[in-house]
Amino acid sequence: MYLLIIIPVLLLGLGLLNQSDLIVVMMNLPIGMLIYYILFSRFSCKIEINDVNEMDITYFFPWDDDVLISLDDFEKLYVEKGKNSPFCLLRFSNSDECSETVEVKVNTRNGGLQRLLDDLKNVRQLQISRSSAKT
Repeated sequence: MYLLIIIPVLLLGLGLLNQSDLIVVMMNLPIGMLIYYILFSRFSCKIEINDVNEMDITYFFPWDDDVLISLDDFEKLYVEKGKNSPFCLLRFSNSDECSETVEVKVNTRNGGLQRLLDDLKNVRQLQISRSSAKT
């Protein structure tokens, strides 16, 4: 989250130190932020579990809609991590047939997802399956 402030200031400062034209720097700033979003912070979020056993997923970028999931409605959680993607896909389901599923894409800090999965498995009693996607 702090990088959303640091990177534009850094790009602007480096452009001005190199005595680049301010218009060129201001045009490259959105391009740099777009590359940063695509490579590093796509689906960046903060995940909290409240006392009512609901998972609140708050995304840092405004174009991603925040998600509220009641964990009491689901028994299983499937976690998929793409080979070259920075985010994971969480698929909540009721049964083995996956008749009712909720899919959420998340990108958390290092170790944040593992702490979340440990909490869901030990405290919330969800069955967790991990797989690695080939794409």
